[in-house]
Amino acid sequence: MQMKKYIYIILSIFTLGGVTSCLDNFEEANTNPNKMYNTNIQLVFPGTVYRTLNVFGKMNYVQYLNYSRQLMLLARFINLREGDMDSYYVGFYVNILRDLSEMENQYEKVEGAENRLMIIKTWKALVYSIMASTWGPMPMSDAMMTFPDKKDYKYDSEKDMYIQVLDLLKTATENFNPNPTNEDFLKPDPVFGGNTKSNIEKWRKFANTLRLDVALRIQNIDKNLAEEHIKAAMQHEEWLISSLNDMVQPSWGTDPGNDVSYYYNEALKNLTESNFSSANYPRIAQYFFTYLQSYQDPRLEKFVDPTDPKDRYAVLDTIRIKRISSYSGFDTTMVAIVKHSIPHCPAPELPGIPITWEPGYDPNSNNGQGTDRYQNPYRDIDDKKGWSYVNKSFLKQDTKVVFLNWASTCFMKAEAKLKFGIGSKSAQQYYEDGIAASFAEYGTTDNLSSYMAQDGVKWNTNGKGLSDCMQIYYCDINGANDPFEQIVKQRWIAEYFNGFACWVLDRRTRILNLPPMFYNGSGPGLEGSNDRFEFAPERFIYSINERATNRSEYDKAIQTLQKNSPKGDAASRWGDNLWTHLNFAKVNPALAGADAKWSNRTFIWNQHAIQNQYGKTEEDLIKNAHKEFPQITDTIGLKTYLKYEIVEIVKPR
Repeated sequence: MQMKKYIYIILSIFTLGGVTSCLDNFEEANTNPNKMYNTNIQLVFPGTVYRTLNVFGKMNYVQYLNYSRQLMLLARFINLREGDMDSYYVGFYVNILRDLSEMENQYEKVEGAENRLMIIKTWKALVYSIMASTWGPMPMSDAMMTFPDKKDYKYDSEKDMYIQVLDLLKTATENFNPNPTNEDFLKPDPVFGGNTKSNIEKWRKFANTLRLDVALRIQNIDKNLAEEHIKAAMQHEEWLISSLNDMVQPSWGTDPGNDVSYYYNEALKNLTESNFSSANYPRIAQYFFTYLQSYQDPRLEKFVDPTDPKDRYAVLDTIRIKRISSYSGFDTTMVAIVKHSIPHCPAPELPGIPITWEPGYDPNSNNGQGTDRYQNPYRDIDDKKGWSYVNKSFLKQDTKVVFLNWASTCFMKAEAKLKFGIGSKSAQQYYEDGIAASFAEYGTTDNLSSYMAQDGVKWNTNGKGLSDCMQIYYCDINGANDPFEQIVKQRWIAEYFNGFACWVLDRRTRILNLPPMFYNGSGPGLEGSNDRFEFAPERFIYSINERATNRSEYDKAIQTLQKNSPKGDAASRWGDNLWTHLNFAKVNPALAGADAKWSNRTFIWNQHAIQNQYGKTEEDLIKNAHKEFPQITDTIGLKTYLKYEIVEIVKPR
């Protein structure tokens, strides 16, 4: 789907608040001829979708991607600014929800427009589900949308918002009609159908899959309510996303002046080699990269671009090499330390050493005297070009925004089966379906069998992963102890570039157990923040304008937030802060004893996560590097293109 010129015209003619002029012959059939309906979904809804992509895209790029721990944008690292919150509020309430509410109110009264009404309800549910899981209590049921001048609108609790969202999705799922007798659809459809008419079956799958997702999300709030909606959604598995074509992934357009992606405007639009800045362009984060590297995940090549060969980092690697023995004349396998350039290098979240930490002493340094400390393996990297940056396909003009994908739907079903016994397949089958779906999405199915055969990936097995460069986090997958850990970690990978989905998954499960983010004196800058380290935020703060214009209800919202939080913080920033847990979340177990755990540590630098990218033997290096550089057919080619050299022969093998 692309936002065609059809949308550009609408956006230029009508106000951001919606179409409020008289529209001749709007829904003349089956309506009260004396009633004026002045919000035509065909004109307004595409613009509403477009504006949703812009608001969500900004939140994803500026905040969620950092908190997903998949990618890093250093310019916005942990920086939740009050000004951003104001723009999000205006974006959601004025530019999106006001139109949706107006359309919903009017189409409730139009006979023969049930599908279009259900489309409105589904999109409204999507928007509010994002808001509830980002801020907590928010205005939803009050009349602020109908009466925009109303100032004292109330905030619904997080649970009440989820109840309303689930009711919207229940209504939509049960009332979509894939075979209407009239023209009850959109044409064009900005989500499903492009320039053709709506695919109502896909809209029903959207509503039902979102219902399952939200139901799983609220298990920590109300397990009985969650199970009720999980059962209802799983009763019709045929109404769940089941292919790449079913995925909810509207896209921006290609007109630079009107509808290109937020990501393109931020990262690519004015990009040149001379003005490139690593602070403003997402690069792969170390912990996520280490999971991919630990299990030889071929999706890495789709997630990030390789670095330019001329700027690549050279790593010391231990591999096996074969040489003809001068004594026997036969091949002899030896272990060697070699040096060669690598295509991918992840970015540590903190360049440098955390306050109160120090590297240990290298016993082999200074001719065996052990008087020198271990050195940072990334110290010589080109900070501007040496890291692996997000694949440009995620940032192009008409890139897609994936709200719900096929792989994660399979993982949702695996969770429903594992926890509630609901579903036609086993949890293992759903889990394996999810991995296969993600590989299909990224075109890596040739490597599926070998990937799934590995311990940690194979169902009900444990996998020993690599560590980050400071050895503070190990990417193990303990499936034999808890298969749910496998489901969560595979879903985290499959949700690549959907920072919001990762945000929700991490907080409601606490399976990832990622380390805190270290600041070294440059914290988020909000009252109550720690200048040494902080775990990723638990929520976004409210728009500061709410404190001035809707103070009474704003104060009540904070009281509700603190009352329902599994771990509140009423003292920091008058209760409206980053660290109060949302109602849907589990308490972060890593908070207990965190100050002692992350202080005064001695550590050893290492390169484990970036080694063996081309393999563990010299033959593997030649074979795998040949895929990237066809000129490489022997060690001479390795020397030419990978700057390959043998540093030391360790021992015969």
